[in-house]
Amino acid sequence: YNPYFAFVDVTLHCEDCDTDFVFAAKEQQFWYETLKFYVQSRPKQCAACRKARRAKARPPGAADAP
Repeated sequence: YNPYFAFVDVTLHCEDCDTDFVFAAKEQQFWYETLKFYVQSRPKQCAACRKARRAKARPPGAADAP
């Protein structure tokens, strides 16, 4: 795939809390250009549910990531 030249806010639906959320253009740019995620990937959870999921998976006593 060719690189995207523009990112736009897109509304998605969270699988965990069953609400709509915005996958912001800035977040997309970070995902695809900095983290090098596959450009066709989209989050399945809103930011709050992703954060809760990571906290649940983190071992007790581990430092919080920013």
